[in-house]
Amino acid sequence: EVVDAEEVYSFALILEILQQSYRINQRVFIHCQDQEQMHYLDELIWSYEGNHFLAHSIEGESSCNKSPIVLGTHYPDKMGSFAMVLNLSEVPLFDFERLQQITEIVPSASHEKQQAREKFKQYAQKGFQPVFQTMKLSEINKVAHES
Repeated sequence: EVVDAEEVYSFALILEILQQSYRINQRVFIHCQDQEQMHYLDELIWSYEGNHFLAHSIEGESSCNKSPIVLGTHYPDKMGSFAMVLNLSEVPLFDFERLQQITEIVPSASHEKQQAREKFKQYAQKGFQPVFQTMKLSEINKVAHES
């Protein structure tokens, strides 16, 4: 099986963010680009064999209101509050009144970095600063080997 290094990096970083939030009982909404990405992440999280089980739901499931991690394609109106939104879509989120924290992942591929830079410029123009998340290569390798 050929494994895309960028995909391993992104998934390892997503898992690390989710694990950190889960440990401190912080609800997270993962804003996915589309249904395909949402279901793909759902499968990856369920199949993750790391040290911690990550309970989660996808939008539309009855458990969404209480789930610590919810995956969806649009920010929910009636699912309670989330401490963080992990934005995996290609467009920035501007609903600042309802969002406590927006986290963006900056990929290592140069063409995707440029997309991320454009998103950050749009955030800055609106006066909002997303949270940067980084991982050392040793941490990525550790998380990747656990999955």
